[in-house]
Amino acid sequence: MLVLLPNILYEEGWHDLPISLADFLSSVDLLLAESEKGGRRYLRHFKRHLPIEVFGKYTTNADIEFFLKEMREGKTLGLLSDAGLPAIADPGSSLVEACHREKIGVRALSGPCSITLGWMLSGFSANRFSFHGYLPKNLEEKTHMLARLERTSAAQKSAEMFIETPYRNASLFACLLECLDPETQLFIGKQLGSPQAYALSQSIRKWKKTSLIWNKEPTIFILYRGHFFPSQAVRKFANTTNKGPRRYAGKKERAAWKKGRE
Repeated sequence: MLVLLPNILYEEGWHDLPISLADFLSSVDLLLAESEKGGRRYLRHFKRHLPIEVFGKYTTNADIEFFLKEMREGKTLGLLSDAGLPAIADPGSSLVEACHREKIGVRALSGPCSITLGWMLSGFSANRFSFHGYLPKNLEEKTHMLARLERTSAAQKSAEMFIETPYRNASLFACLLECLDPETQLFIGKQLGSPQAYALSQSIRKWKKTSLIWNKEPTIFILYRGHFFPSQAVRKFANTTNKGPRRYAGKKERAAWKKGRE
């Protein structure tokens, strides 16, 4: 069996992990960690002594076949990221897919995840959203991709999430201010899940007037070009007769409501 183990998002975040984690960890025979250092820190906290194998970008198909063989023989393997949940913007999905293919059981424990925290905190529509990982390093390719994401968001009213290597966050932010439409909404979430978390959604126009200090923190970016009225704060308009709610507002009613707000 393969068990997907949650990890902390910040150094003192052990209390955010589920209580049942210790019981699951007691059944693990081999820990597959994104890094050996992260794996040892994890085991040290839970006072467990297990062999560790690194599972990352250099893991080969032969390595995966070896892990499958271990599980076929009855061993339980635990999969761990350095932070958050494994197989989400982190190594591990290839092993999970192989387990399904080989009819090997897979269990997952819930835990902190900056990606889901970002969706929750953004205030953008969660009915349609996409995660794009890292944007291209090349400036021209990055600019074209941002334009494409902006068009997609406008057409589908979707929220488009991406991340960047922490030391390049400042340059990505400058690119966003330069490339995106002033009315496009942008969410920035830094160190999400920690007591030092920063989370704010506002238009590019307002971001240009906002001073931000970048200290190489893990950061989530989400752009949203969907209409904020009335879909962002869903409002059901009703007449005031005793017949009760009747329908959504038409164009004239929305215009009148908006004029009254100005």
